[in-house]
Amino acid sequence: MLKWDISEPRLREVLQYIKTFSKRWKDEGPGTPVAIGPDPYGDAKQAEGAEKGKQLYYTTPACHLCHPAYVNQSEYDKIRVAGARMQGRCAPTRRGRS
Repeated sequence: MLKWDISEPRLREVLQYIKTFSKRWKDEGPGTPVAIGPDPYGDAKQAEGAEKGKQLYYTTPACHLCHPAYVNQSEYDKIRVAGARMQGRCAPTRRGRS
């Protein structure tokens, strides 16, 4: 997912608020921070990375079932057909069917 356009101080405020949803943050200390590595696609391959992300969003994890769709029906059908071919399955003919 792409980063949101949010300032570092505001991000910290949001994170602190989210932590109030679980008693675990009160009872346990913070864990080891996750080290963020370099972008494997880099600036030169940003379009390629975005296309791969779009393909994943609408296929294997099926993110689009809970999150908004960002493509029209025609583009969705093309993505699903291409994803099914890559996995060696028959492509669905309509959204929601497999």
